[in-house]
Amino acid sequence: MKKIYIIALFLLFCMSLPASATQYTTAYCTPAFDVSSKGNQVFSKVTGATFVAEKLGESIIKKQIKKETGQKFKVSLKSYSMIDLKHGIFKNLKITGKNLDLDGIKVSLFEAKTLCDFNYFDLTTNEIYNKSNLLMSYSLVFSEKDLKDTVKSQAYDKILKKIDLNALGIKLIKVDSVDVAIKDERLHLLMNVSSGLSSMLGVASSLKFDVSAALKIVDGKINVYDVRLENSNRKLNIAKYLALFNYIDPLKYSLDAFSIKNGKLMIKTVDISDDKILFDGIIFIPKK
Repeated sequence: MKKIYIIALFLLFCMSLPASATQYTTAYCTPAFDVSSKGNQVFSKVTGATFVAEKLGESIIKKQIKKETGQKFKVSLKSYSMIDLKHGIFKNLKITGKNLDLDGIKVSLFEAKTLCDFNYFDLTTNEIYNKSNLLMSYSLVFSEKDLKDTVKSQAYDKILKKIDLNALGIKLIKVDSVDVAIKDERLHLLMNVSSGLSSMLGVASSLKFDVSAALKIVDGKINVYDVRLENSNRKLNIAKYLALFNYIDPLKYSLDAFSIKNGKLMIKTVDISDDKILFDGIIFIPKK
């Protein structure tokens, strides 16, 4: 049963799966097989064995996730019986984490739960794989403070240092810092930009830009649109700012940090409420 924690780890690394426009529903659930008899299930339940197995499974999952991420999660696991859970068969799994710090990426809420009443993982080999389709819903919430803290991380700082446009040995542009704001249902990136030409031209050594964008879902992926330069009346090439926005967008950076192979992810909705960005979607991992 100790290998069951691998099931939970699937749920933590699903955000950058190839998107798909398929509307995954419970029609994709695998019909139950290899489940113990009804008599065994009843016996396991009335004797309390199922309850004990579920609590043991929850404890194992929580400990292993804590070991892998350093974060605390709530876990709810429901099984058919003790013997079924030992064999990697369970009814439902729900994992909830709040105020997470995943290697510098801050997340206010991550919640994922299985949508099928039958889930089956092969625990007999070192490589754990699912013998049934794994269909899950998830919710993900980033607050303004989450994104502000994320852009202060060392990993994100490396992204800014990669922005290095040079000509004739002169650094043309450098993004010194990025701050984040969520207001008026838009994501704002507040950038301090400097240039090696500044001193030569006798202009300000640092310029501040407030570039904002609205968010929408296209084919299951997050997209920015209606990009605006909020603090300037000058006519500028917004297309260039869109490319820069996409490159340094801390929201995209946070989402791209999660990965898993051989699955599909669909972001169904995105909503900006007050100072938070809320995502809901579906994760589908086909059986092997």
